Amino acid sequence: MKNEARCIFPTICRISSDCAEKSIFKSYLVQSTPNLLRQVAESRIRCLSPFDSAAILNKILEKADQKGIAAIRRDPFYRPVASKIVASVQLYRRELLFYFLTKFYKLHDIHAIKGLTRVFVQSEAANIQSVPQLVELLYYAAHHIPKELHSDVVRTDDQEDIEPTPKDILDEHLQIYCECVEQLQCELVEKSPQLRDKTLVYKIVTAIAKLPRTQHTDVLVGAILEKVKLEIGTGAWDLPHLVKVVKALGELSVDDDMLQRVICALEVNQDNLRPSDIEEILQLLERLNSQLVADYAFKYQNSTSALYLSLSDKLHLSKRLGGECPAFVIHEKAANGMKWKRK
Repeated sequence: MKNEARCIFPTICRISSDCAEKSIFKSYLVQSTPNLLRQVAESRIRCLSPFDSAAILNKILEKADQKGIAAIRRDPFYRPVASKIVASVQLYRRELLFYFLTKFYKLHDIHAIKGLTRVFVQSEAANIQSVPQLVELLYYAAHHIPKELHSDVVRTDDQEDIEPTPKDILDEHLQIYCECVEQLQCELVEKSPQLRDKTLVYKIVTAIAKLPRTQHTDVLVGAILEKVKLEIGTGAWDLPHLVKVVKALGELSVDDDMLQRVICALEVNQDNLRPSDIEEILQLLERLNSQLVADYAFKYQNSTSALYLSLSDKLHLSKRLGGECPAFVIHEKAANGMKWKRK
């Protein structure tokens, strides 16, 4: 489904860092004019250049960092300016869509995201994105899931006969959103061998657990989990990132090798876990252990139980101390669990 709209500024395929210098609104941008949005909104210019749009959005984001996104979007001239930018971007080369989509994702502007996602899907822009760009777009998509999908799409592993992507949803935006996710996943499956950076692996594994399923999800998850095993095995992530990865794995199907790696990583870091994290991890261990024991003889069950007992003791003691989670070391390993002493 190609986008048939005519392309304006066909020679511009990337945004340079000096876009403000190349903008027709240069004087307002350089001098940080307070009424920049009003000047742009009331301008007779109907189609902004890519440099105009980029420079204006950068200035908006700069002010959002100072005043907050909500304050910027309450400006009566924000919506007219955003609409003018979106209308212009829809006519740019598809190479520029990633740049502007991510800007509006940072502004949490759902109206703009909807408009640009439609063009992204129609122009099949996914097939020209690099691996970092594909991961970034899926990561943003996972944090901007349409609220209707939370009730319409249910992730289940035992209902294989259900159509993965909800094609029967009437709302056009939901269909476009799901089609965008599918295109991005399809492209990332082909390029997954290039997925090596630990930050990208973290982003995609935490994103894929939230996104609606597509026909490419299972293949992509398989490729991602192999990357996750390597990163967990090398201790690539700090504790906050590790905990988020482990929680994401709870939404995916993992094998005993993955669970053993998770157990080893958590055992090393268990003294620094927060009570809230411990509670979630205990539930996760119960679920994963039950799943694997049901599938076959689970050779790591004793290791899982030891960690489970260890974390249970920590959580119990933390609650007795009023929520404080002090550091402990193993004092003695007994048949009925762990005994602890303060460091």
